[in-house]
Amino acid sequence: MQGVHNLAAGVLMAVASLLLWSPVALASGEGGGAATGAGALQTALDAAKESMARGDFTQAAQQYHQLYQQGYQGADICYNTGTAYLKSGRIGPGVLFLKRALLQDPGNDDTRFNLSFAMDAIAHTAATARDAANAEDGGLTVQAVVEAVSLDAWTWLFLAGAWSLALSLVLLLVLRGRKRLITGLAAVLLLVFAGFGGSMLHLKAQDTVYTEHAVVQSLVEVKEGPHQRFDTVFPVAEGVTVRVEERIDDWLRVSLPNGLGGFVPRSSVEVI
Repeated sequence: MQGVHNLAAGVLMAVASLLLWSPVALASGEGGGAATGAGALQTALDAAKESMARGDFTQAAQQYHQLYQQGYQGADICYNTGTAYLKSGRIGPGVLFLKRALLQDPGNDDTRFNLSFAMDAIAHTAATARDAANAEDGGLTVQAVVEAVSLDAWTWLFLAGAWSLALSLVLLLVLRGRKRLITGLAAVLLLVFAGFGGSMLHLKAQDTVYTEHAVVQSLVEVKEGPHQRFDTVFPVAEGVTVRVEERIDDWLRVSLPNGLGGFVPRSSVEVI
């Protein structure tokens, strides 16, 4: 009987020991995993920095981009990825990641400088396309007019036309004869003016809700329709910012700030 009691006591002691030491073992294991993860991240960062230091910008861009894909998507990683892409000659991905960095850290002067450099690099290509389009169209496009005036200005123009129209309608009720005729003609003109202002205000408001994407391929052919068989309208260089208006299967209908538009493959652009 005493042997049974001794055996039971031994089992209880063994269970108690496991319960006491298990949290320590688990904590030690978790801490080791976290330390291993942090060590692996630092190793990857050091490797990317070393690639940048020796001038292998293509390799550095791939290394930083891999870290981004693994979930390290902070402003610093975006900045380093974008800068490495720019130095490797990939303007499209460079602009994409620098804009992502700027969204997280709007006050970073280095990000703004590098992004300005990238935009200057593609400005000539964009200007050439815009001039060619304006020459072909024979003048300014509606989109160009919308872009030239701020949202606040279009709002005030619309309100001015609407209030003037309302005043002219009141005057029509009290005036007689020739003055009433003149006021009626003025009301018609003000109605047209208010309608124009409202339309421009609507278009300008639409500009603020469409998703901005950056072209990430070296040269993308913008098509007339959502398929390769359609004719090419114009080419667009990497790094150019486009506005996505519609998605059709694997194609996106996009527009440029100068009013040009067409369809591009989804793989050729990435959301900012």
